[in-house]
Amino acid sequence: MPGTPEQPRILDGIRVVELTDFVAGPFAGRILSDFGADVIKIEPPRGDSARRRGPFAHAAPHRETSALFLHYNTNKRGLRLDIGTRAGLRLLNTLLDDADVFLSDLEPSELERYGLTTVREGRPSLIVASITPHGLHGPAVDLPSTPYTRMHGAGTAHVLVRGLGADLGKPLPTGAYVNEADGGTACAIATLAALIARGPDRGMGDGQVAEVSVLEAMSSLDRVELSISRNDAPGRPMGRRGLFGGRLKCKDGYVICAMPQPHQWAGMVHAMGDPDWALDDDGNPVQRSDENAEMLFKNLSAWCADHTREEIYRSAQSRGAPVGPIYSPSEVMASEQEAARGFFRPLDHEVAGTLQYTTTSALYSQAAPPPNAAAPLLGEANGHLLAPSLGDGWSAATARRAGVA
Repeated sequence: MPGTPEQPRILDGIRVVELTDFVAGPFAGRILSDFGADVIKIEPPRGDSARRRGPFAHAAPHRETSALFLHYNTNKRGLRLDIGTRAGLRLLNTLLDDADVFLSDLEPSELERYGLTTVREGRPSLIVASITPHGLHGPAVDLPSTPYTRMHGAGTAHVLVRGLGADLGKPLPTGAYVNEADGGTACAIATLAALIARGPDRGMGDGQVAEVSVLEAMSSLDRVELSISRNDAPGRPMGRRGLFGGRLKCKDGYVICAMPQPHQWAGMVHAMGDPDWALDDDGNPVQRSDENAEMLFKNLSAWCADHTREEIYRSAQSRGAPVGPIYSPSEVMASEQEAARGFFRPLDHEVAGTLQYTTTSALYSQAAPPPNAAAPLLGEANGHLLAPSLGDGWSAATARRAGVA
């Protein structure tokens, strides 16, 4: 069973200063914050660019209600800071003096501009987790890019042509910046590994730079290629040896079928009630040879069309055939399985209101579950975080007027 709130979290006591924007870096920070790290998210005066991207929680766009920002920045403390000013850069360095991790998506030229290339000097225990489109070295490090150019540069959009984009005859990009999140996942893993290598004591040294290329993460975590190799487009048999299946229409939507093993195909035949067309003269499941594939696929499709997703799923799964329903996002959020695990949770936000959020997919038996804080308002923690560093006569308001925050 998962741990209780009274237990410590995996990363209790770890402080992360996050200077990242949009999706990849913020998702890395969110993973660390879900594990209990104290993540201080630094935003420029205008805020993270995700704040200006929809969809928004309400009809009128507002910087505090972007679903993109809200999702990738839960459980963080928010600091508005202009590191382009001398005072702002000094405050960043003050924060780094007490940090375990500096999570940054600044490219080499930007690190040079802000004087942060030597950020580890005098901070031997600091881990610099760098997440950039192309890493920190190589001929492409400072080339401009966008989520779409990175997706195509990683080959991710091209592999969709084999299945979902087969009729288009050209690469098909995915939506929702899902590939950018791959980069964030890779960076969080790299950061955790660097923390393990350093050990728990930030005063003992052994920090290092862990650099992640978002484009490389997209290529190495390309789930689409793996899935389409078995789950091909509807309306045609799959692959060699008649291994057909894929997306099949049923009474109330679609199911996905992938039956590469003979015993799985036999289970599907039994799930369908052992119809004559699926059996040979000896009463065994018909071999899925190339000559039989079209007939079998046609009849399998017709059988699915006469049944509901739940009927097909329950019957096939009970007989060892890996068939599953295709759910919409709202149906996933209503899943009994996810409710049992507490994967979705309501969080209250001062402006956006109460919304459902995903939590971490990892649960630990000896650690507390993730904290339950919505994404911060822009500059929400300025007063608390800047007060010790601003000195007498300064406040969050005077710092804002001076262009620092």
